[in-house]
Amino acid sequence: MSTNILFFQKRSKIALEEPILCRIPNDIKGNRQKEYEPKILAIGPYHRSIGGQRERIHPRLKPIEDMKLQFLVDLCKREAKNRNITKEDVLQTLITDVQSQELNARKKYSSEMTFEMSSENFLHMLVLDGCFILELMLKIVNKEFFQAMPKTFTPNTCMALKFDMLLFENQIPFFILEKIFGSCSSSLSEHNTLLDLALSSFYQNKMTLQMLPNEYWMGEKPEKIHHLLHLSHICLVGRLSKEPENHVNETLLRNLFTKKHPECHLRSPMQHGLREYGIKFRMKKIRGSDTFLDVSFKDEIMEIPYLRIEDSTTSKFRNLLALEQSCKKYGNKLTRYISFMDDLIDKDSDVALLMNKNIIGNYLGSTEKLANMFIEMCDGLSLDQDNHYLKEMYEKINKYCDRPVNKWWAKLTHHYFNSPWSIISLFGVSVLLILAIVQTLYSVKSFNIGN
Repeated sequence: MSTNILFFQKRSKIALEEPILCRIPNDIKGNRQKEYEPKILAIGPYHRSIGGQRERIHPRLKPIEDMKLQFLVDLCKREAKNRNITKEDVLQTLITDVQSQELNARKKYSSEMTFEMSSENFLHMLVLDGCFILELMLKIVNKEFFQAMPKTFTPNTCMALKFDMLLFENQIPFFILEKIFGSCSSSLSEHNTLLDLALSSFYQNKMTLQMLPNEYWMGEKPEKIHHLLHLSHICLVGRLSKEPENHVNETLLRNLFTKKHPECHLRSPMQHGLREYGIKFRMKKIRGSDTFLDVSFKDEIMEIPYLRIEDSTTSKFRNLLALEQSCKKYGNKLTRYISFMDDLIDKDSDVALLMNKNIIGNYLGSTEKLANMFIEMCDGLSLDQDNHYLKEMYEKINKYCDRPVNKWWAKLTHHYFNSPWSIISLFGVSVLLILAIVQTLYSVKSFNIGN
């Protein structure tokens, strides 16, 4: 009886909190559900079916679920050896430490899901998933991954695991990982922080602490990392200027997703429209700490960093967009960038031009498929037209396009240079006009000589 009372007391406290890890409604996922679902690895409660006190998991996720136990044993054995205690003692310490954060962890999920899980199941999930993630990252960094995996696994397994750990609905709170990291510090001593280990395993030295915003490595108080997808988002937005933080709760998720984005402030959004005004496109060279979001416009040149697009890009972007759309505190930089690319790309010929300028690397398939990718990703996005990182650039472009000479050139280009036949016609008319002028001058000159 006392257990039930305690459970309902916990439940009333949780209901007052706003979750960070909400679910994306099925009608918003539409026929793109696979892009939000794990291929081989389930993390957190959203891909577990609860029946009574037993958990059920999809058959395709079962092989890695079995591997989680082995990775947990590996971590406990190594920690036990370093501290000269038993692996059972290590496991008990982990359970106790994670249990102290159970209520905080439950607050980070949609309440209807975590309420269905018993305390035992919830703790089991957090400890098992957390230890698996840490041990996996360590094995990747130490190049021990392939020795630890069964021979039936392919070289693509590592990429698939990384991919699954960056899905919006496939997360556990970062503070749980930090708790486990602290409890197993002797096993993970080569890495000063969990952040250092995560960057090393996911980006393999292509992203370091020094490439993150200054507060993450200069001893300042950085923004709290909520989960691994949030860390990926921080790495993506890089050192782009910060935006004001506003808080939005979970109930706004559906509204944010279902609003259609209004007309962009860029009045000539399509690529060919900007070209009519004399705007030229160029690939922007970026340093390691920069991001492909760093678009700029100066002296009639629009510079756009290179973007490689492959099969996994759509899912990666959709989950990062879900993060931004779920809560305004994450900003809207990727949302605005995707909208910007959608404005540039109206048809497959626009994709071809960007590929020709080496702005886009198309490993997805046809140019038409890539054009449709941006159109579909933009569908339903909520955009803040007055608060985004490209606003100043849009104002510069509009100011440039408003110059009388540029307007005149755009009209001339649109009406007379928009097709080969128009150019031929204009050329023919110009030749006839020149001949008429020459003939008139010749006639006037002949008349004067005769007089």
